[in-house]
Amino acid sequence: MPDHSEQDHDAAERGHPKMTATAPPAGRRWVPSALALLLANAVPLLGVLFSHWTVFSVVLLYWCENVVVGACSPCSGEGWRMRTGA
Repeated sequence: MPDHSEQDHDAAERGHPKMTATAPPAGRRWVPSALALLLANAVPLLGVLFSHWTVFSVVLLYWCENVVVGACSPCSGEGWRMRTGA
């Protein structure tokens, strides 16, 4: 493994704290996002099967979902880093 002690020292000199947090186990990392994805995609499927939604209704739902995601992206950490160049 590479020695990152020099990088850690440089980060400390610039006032950045050393990263010490550990990631959750690999088996559990995907569970919340996978459940949210399944639920989000089950809503239109159930709407089509049981409520007789039209194609227009499903496309409108996905369009609204994309608008919400697009509106929230600048608030996310990645959007913030892209704007500030950090």
